[in-house]
Order: sequence, then C-alpha cells, then structure tokens
Amino acid sequence: MQNNILSLLGLCRRAGKLTLGHDPVIKAIKENKAQLTLFASDYSENSKKEIKKVCEENNAALLTLPFTKEELGICVGHYCGAVAVTDRGFSDKLRELILSYR
Repeated sequence: MQNNILSLLGLCRRAGKLTLGHDPVIKAIKENKAQLTLFASDYSENSKKEIKKVCEENNAALLTLPFTKEELGICVGHYCGAVAVTDRGFSDKLRELILSYR
C-alpha cells in the first residue's frame, strides 16, 4: 500500500499536479487550487499549525502521510514536508489510499 501512495505522488508530480513546499502550498490553498494538502509525518508542529489554519479558513482537505520528509522528498524529487495536490482525480485516489492504509 505504501508503494502505491508513493507511486501515485510521483506520478502526480510528473503530471504537474503537485505543489511543493510550505509557502507554495499555502498559496495554492488560498487560491482554491489545492484539492488535498498532505504533511510528512515528521513535519514541524509550527509549520503544521500555520497550514492547518489556512486549510480551515478555506475549507481545504488535509491529511498526514505515513512517510517522513526524506521519504516524501525522494518520491517527488524535492525535499519538503508539505505538498498540495491540485487535481481532483489524483486527490480522490490519494485520499482513498491514505485512509485505507491506516
């Protein structure tokens, strides 16, 4: 299951449907482009707090991945702790995979 999530995130990145990094993710949420926001499991609490607030204000979906920033970075080709999926199809499938993983 883990591999499916990572593979789909990599595909999402290659398709140009993934926003990477704290500030770009916040911008995507505020512009209503983020269909799903994802945190790495070891993302800092202060950073999470800011993104959670923006998600709540904009009614954006938010989940925590079962991966570290390093694992996420290897998968998407950029070291980061937060990503935003900007495509409805990708976000629906990722949400399904992540929720069934738990």
